[in-house]
Amino acid sequence: GAGDPLEVYAGGADMVTDEIRHTALCVGVCEALGIKPVFPDPIQAEEPEDFLRLPSPQRALATAISMLAINETLSTGFISDLRDRCTQPVIRAVLDATLEDEDGHHDFGWSYLRNSLKRFQGSGKAYWREVTRRTLAPHREKADEILRGIPTDRQNLENFPDEDRVQLGLFSPQRQALVFRNTYREEVAPKLLELELI
Repeated sequence: GAGDPLEVYAGGADMVTDEIRHTALCVGVCEALGIKPVFPDPIQAEEPEDFLRLPSPQRALATAISMLAINETLSTGFISDLRDRCTQPVIRAVLDATLEDEDGHHDFGWSYLRNSLKRFQGSGKAYWREVTRRTLAPHREKADEILRGIPTDRQNLENFPDEDRVQLGLFSPQRQALVFRNTYREEVAPKLLELELI
């Protein structure tokens, strides 16, 4: 319904397959640790009414902003930080396998976003900025809340090495907030500024 070229659908199908594989890897890790993984509740995504009323091309662009460009880039930042520090062989292999795909996912998202925005030149920029703001808001609010509890002179990754947690592929909330801030400043914000979305 979005009227995109065939290669966009092929890329989308590849990404879905990758995400299913990532989920299967994480399920395997949980099961190996004796944890029973469960589906989210509710299992259906609850989309806002204003999003559901949009025509297909606009819904595709909103999804590209939120899921593909912003969230995949943040995900790559988080997984890279974990992978670079993890020495547990099985967890490291899961992080390696996941990261192999994530870089391509956010590149696909930014490319799609750049091309799709051209269809809407001169109209709706305020709406796309609002989609951007809503996507970033929960990440920023959570990180800001955590960082307020850390003295400014201690707000660096070296103070939160998470040496035990990283072997399970986990962050402390403090390190995760710092990785978010760094990834946002270095990767996400420059691209959003270039596209005039912030």
